[in-house]
Amino acid sequence: MWQRAESPQCVFVLDETALRRPIGGPAVLDAQLGRLMELAVMPSVRLRVVPLDAGAHVGLTGGFLLAELPDGERVTYVEDVAREHVKVTP
Repeated sequence: MWQRAESPQCVFVLDETALRRPIGGPAVLDAQLGRLMELAVMPSVRLRVVPLDAGAHVGLTGGFLLAELPDGERVTYVEDVAREHVKVTP
């Protein structure tokens, strides 16, 4: 699999239900899980799963992105059903 010499470090957090719900049918789910397994072994990728028994957690209301830029600046993007919000921290 192709990867740049200095690829960004990426951490993905998935809810366990996203890995179990066969939207599109079993073949689609199998293909998606296979692709996740390919990506998870890349040195710049970390895949984390929030187990179902964790109960309610902040990620249930929508997605979020945390980024640290090369100059050290940090960006947070949070999205839920009502709005989205971007915060930049030097």
